[in-house]
Amino acid sequence: MPKKYLKSIGIPGLISAVSLLFAWLAIVLLLQDALRLSVLCAVIAFFFDSLDGIVARKLRQESDLGRQLDSMIDLVSYSLYPALIVSQELLPSWEGVVVGYTIVLFGILRLIRFNVDGYIESNSVRYYNGVVTCYLSLAAIGFLLLSSQYKLPSLLVAGFLLILAILQLSNIKTRKTGMLKFWYAVSIILALGALAWLP
Repeated sequence: MPKKYLKSIGIPGLISAVSLLFAWLAIVLLLQDALRLSVLCAVIAFFFDSLDGIVARKLRQESDLGRQLDSMIDLVSYSLYPALIVSQELLPSWEGVVVGYTIVLFGILRLIRFNVDGYIESNSVRYYNGVVTCYLSLAAIGFLLLSSQYKLPSLLVAGFLLILAILQLSNIKTRKTGMLKFWYAVSIILALGALAWLP
C-alpha cells in the first residue's frame, strides 16, 4: 500500500479498521447462530465507528479517503449486517430476502449520495440528508431482541424496515452528532438485552 494512503488513513483509519473487524465478527457469529455475541460485536463496532470521526476531528486528520473508508465500513455494519439479521433470523423466507436486498440496495445508494453531496450545513451545524444507515442496524437488532420474547407479525417487521430503508434517500435532516449520546444509550440497552435474552 502506498505510503500516502497509510498517512492519509492515520489513527482514525485504524479505528475504522477495528470497527470493521467487530462488524465482520458480528456477521460470522450471526451465521453461526451465536446471536448474543453477534449483537455485542455489532454494538462494539458502532462505538468504534462513532469514535473514528471524533478522533479525526480532534487530530485534524479528516480526509476524503477517510470518508470513503468510513462509508465502505458502514455498508458492512449498517446495511449488510441488518439485512442478514432479517433474512436469516427475523424473516427466513422470501420476504426476508426481499427486505434484506432492499436494505442493502438503499444503504449503498444512501452512502453514495453522502459521498457525492456531503453534509448539509445550517447555522454552522452539520446534518445528514436522509435517515442514516446505522438506524437500520439498531432497528434490526431491536426486532431481534423482541422476537426472542414475543411473536412479532412479519408484516410489521418487514414494513417498518422497508420504510426505514427507503427513508435513507429522503430529505429528512439528521443532525451529525446531535443524537450521539442518545444512540450510545440505545446501544448499551441493546447489548444488555442481548446478554439477557439471546442464546
